[in-house]
Amino acid sequence: MSKEVYLIALDDQGLPGVLDPAVVEEIFGRHGVDVVGTDAFVSDPDIEHAWTEVTGLGSGVLTFWRPAGRLIWRILFDLLTECHGFAYDTGGSLTVGNGESLRRLRASGNWDADDARTVTSSDELG
Repeated sequence: MSKEVYLIALDDQGLPGVLDPAVVEEIFGRHGVDVVGTDAFVSDPDIEHAWTEVTGLGSGVLTFWRPAGRLIWRILFDLLTECHGFAYDTGGSLTVGNGESLRRLRASGNWDADDARTVTSSDELG
């Protein structure tokens, strides 16, 4: 994935949705990351000076700026699978975490779902 990754929420009909703030905060908290307002800063313990800024918490689109390290990919994977959204990066790649997310993406009609990649683990993201 590229230097900017967007996680976009879709509802059951494939329309833009809002990520449940409580679920998002719980997922970040599960990985030891505090959410402050609408932003989070994630420092990967395996990579010195690797910080990822996540903005847009509480909205329908989360932006991951300079995602790097296994920790951020685990968080993104959990968000993909549990919130049924999809990730889009500036390189044009679409990624979903499961079949339900792909179904919602196809229902939206606004995205090229045939090019979406379904990942089965966080290792496939980074």
